[in-house]
Amino acid sequence: MKDYLHTILQWIDYNRYKVLGVVLAIAITGWLYGCEPKETSLIDPGKQVTYEQFQLEVVAETTGLNKKLADYETMGVKLQEDVNAFNAVVVQTEDNFAKQYEFRQKVIEFTGGIVTSALSGNPINIADTVATGITLLALLGGTGAYADKRRTDVVLKNLKQPTATT
Repeated sequence: MKDYLHTILQWIDYNRYKVLGVVLAIAITGWLYGCEPKETSLIDPGKQVTYEQFQLEVVAETTGLNKKLADYETMGVKLQEDVNAFNAVVVQTEDNFAKQYEFRQKVIEFTGGIVTSALSGNPINIADTVATGITLLALLGGTGAYADKRRTDVVLKNLKQPTATT
C-alpha cells in the first residue's frame, strides 16, 4: 500500500511557499468576508453589535428619547444633555464603523477589487471578496512559487558541488 501521507508531506515540503501563499490568501479572504465589524451596544454596553443591530438600537433609543422629550418638557435642560451625549456616542460609533469599512475597502482596492467596487457602487460585496481572493491567491501563490524555485536552485547547486574528501 502506498504511503500517501509521506507523499503529500514531501510535496508540501517541496512547495512550502506556494502552500503558504494559498493558505494566507484563503485566510485573508475569509477574514474580509466573514468578520463583520462590531462595536459596543448602546443598550447593553457589555454586548458587541454589528452595524445593522446598532442602527436598530439608534432608532429605538431615538424613539425613546423623543417620547421623553414630549413628556418632560419642563426638564428640558437635563434631557438636552442626554440627547447631546447620545448624539456624541452615535457620531463616534458611526465614525468607528466608517474607519473599519474604509480599512477593509483599502485592502480590497490594494489587492485588485477596485474595478469591481467602482462598478458595483457597494463598499464590500461578494464580487469584491471573490476578486480579492483570486488576486491574493495569484499574488501570494506566485510569490510562493518564486521562493520555491529559488530554494530549489540552491539545493541543486549544493548537490552539484563536489564534496571534499580527506
